[in-house]
Amino acid sequence: ITPTTSFSISDQISTGNGFIYPTPMDVGPVITPYDCDRISRELLKYLYGINPNDLELRRNNCLNFVGSIHYNQLYQGLQIKDAGASIWWKNGKVVEVRSTLIENIDISTTPILSSEEASTFVHQDLHDQLIEVDPLPVRNSQIVIFSDAEENKLLAYKIDLDPIRLPDFMVENDMFYTAPQYWVDANTGFILLSTETFHYSTVSGRITGDIYPVNPYEPSVEVPFPNQPVEVDGN
Repeated sequence: ITPTTSFSISDQISTGNGFIYPTPMDVGPVITPYDCDRISRELLKYLYGINPNDLELRRNNCLNFVGSIHYNQLYQGLQIKDAGASIWWKNGKVVEVRSTLIENIDISTTPILSSEEASTFVHQDLHDQLIEVDPLPVRNSQIVIFSDAEENKLLAYKIDLDPIRLPDFMVENDMFYTAPQYWVDANTGFILLSTETFHYSTVSGRITGDIYPVNPYEPSVEVPFPNQPVEVDGN
């Protein structure tokens, strides 16, 4: 297999620690996050047979082939729920690949329901919970591919709502608002999933790890690791 980059993946060595790649100079004279993106897409194509055009770049922290790069998976331009891949690079070597890529998707991407019609099912669900709001505060609605627990692939609307004031009888621990995210079957209106995106929790602390200050034969010590990103879903 010879990808569009300046080296052949078939020439690389697979080890227990990942895929060994040439030094950055073998890839091109200037190593940028774009180069890492281009070669990472070729690697995922080689490993999983995924079309590089079906990968949507979510975050690129890779420079000089050190760092990580993360993708969402697409199907005919539509995002697939919880499907994607991440690659961690260090000194031109892939040290870890994580994948939730989904194969063999074959569904129609033409919905029977419009976005407005799908929203009526969300409105009714809130009404059934005694949450009255009019009009429905839709912040965003988009067509996506939903994969359920049985791995069925369904065309769905992902509908995000702006924060809604809860009725007084539903308020607990001073949590006065809800901001649900709905996944609605785009053909039947069935609510596939509803999750809360409004969170009141606080994240604090520091990232630490054990290192050997001089050599591995001496006791390790715990030290803080600066500049490490921490992700928290929700608002």
